[in-house]
Parts: sequence; structure tokens; C-alpha cells
Amino acid sequence: MLKLIGLSGGPGNGKSAVAEFFRKEGICVIDADKVCHAIYQEKDNRVLSAMRERWGKDIFDSEGFIDRKKIAEIVFRDDGERKFLDALLHPEIFRRINEILEKEKGSLAILEAALLFESSWADRMFRTITVWAGEEIRMQRLLARNWTKEHALKRIQSQMPDSLKVEKADYVIINNGTLEELYNQCRKLLAVLIQEVNEEAEK
Repeated sequence: MLKLIGLSGGPGNGKSAVAEFFRKEGICVIDADKVCHAIYQEKDNRVLSAMRERWGKDIFDSEGFIDRKKIAEIVFRDDGERKFLDALLHPEIFRRINEILEKEKGSLAILEAALLFESSWADRMFRTITVWAGEEIRMQRLLARNWTKEHALKRIQSQMPDSLKVEKADYVIINNGTLEELYNQCRKLLAVLIQEVNEEAEK
């Protein structure tokens, strides 16, 4: 049975770079953000109907698609609205993730999810990984994306503190150096994960 490995890390830590490593190694990587984006790209589904009922038709653009910027404005300024959206989206995202996994033939897959621990998806994972980098390095990376410092801080503060993600994770990847150094850590970790998955299969 395929084992799902959760990959998390706040903005600027390098989670996407780690996910890209696994993809290059031929591992199935599912990006929870892309699954979410697919839900938003549809014109009608259960999630969108509930959002329309709560926030009105103004959250949709002239073509009938959800306006993600308007949703972001709502949920980033009101924690209660963010919790409502999470409770609405997360079950549907995971249902779609399971549909993808049913078609996979490998022994393990990676779920890339910034909110892995906040969503309680971590409880469904075989193992969890958190990618961590120092605060100054994170900020440098976020500013290089043309984010303002204020926006970067808001995004960071909207998630569980890094220290708690590190504490909760089974494995931690430190991303303070070069891409080569990061990939070396990933290679070692992948070998460990494959061994653990194989040992579990033999039980």
C-alpha cells in the first residue's frame, strides 16, 4: 500500500525546492496548493457554492470565476473567516488527493502542503518533513520574490510558527546553504524513507 509523506515549511524556507528534488527522483509529488487552485478554477462545486452563500457574488469575477485576491483579503484580516475557509476546503482537497493516489503505483508519494500541521493532515501521513531556514535567509528569499516586508510577515504569521512545525515533524531539512547542500540532505532522507516504507511493507 502506498505511503504518503507530508512535506511542510513556511514561506521562504524552501519547501518547493525540496518537492522539486523528489519530482526529479521520480517520486509522485502532489501540491495541495495546485489542487486548491483547481477547485477555484471551476465555475461551480460544493466549495464555491458555500463561499458564495457566505461572502456573496462579489467574490467572483465578471466571467464567474473566484477572485483569489478578494478571498485572500477576507481571510488574512479575519481569523474566523480563515478557519471557515479551511474547514470548507480541506476535506475537498484531501478527497481529490486520494483520487490522484489511487492511480499511483509507487511505494511512496509526497504531499506538499504549507498547512500540513494546521489542517491536521499530518495525522494521516506515514511520515512528515519540515523544511526550515533562518529568519534572515527566509526574509531575503521572500523579498527577492518582490514581496514587501509587511506582506512577507503577514504570510509567515498566518501559519503555525516554524519552531512548532519543527517539533511536530518526523524529519527536518535545514535549508540555510546552497541548492547542492539541500539536495544532499534530500538524498539521504529519501534513502531513509524508502527503507522505512519497505520495512513497513514487510510487517
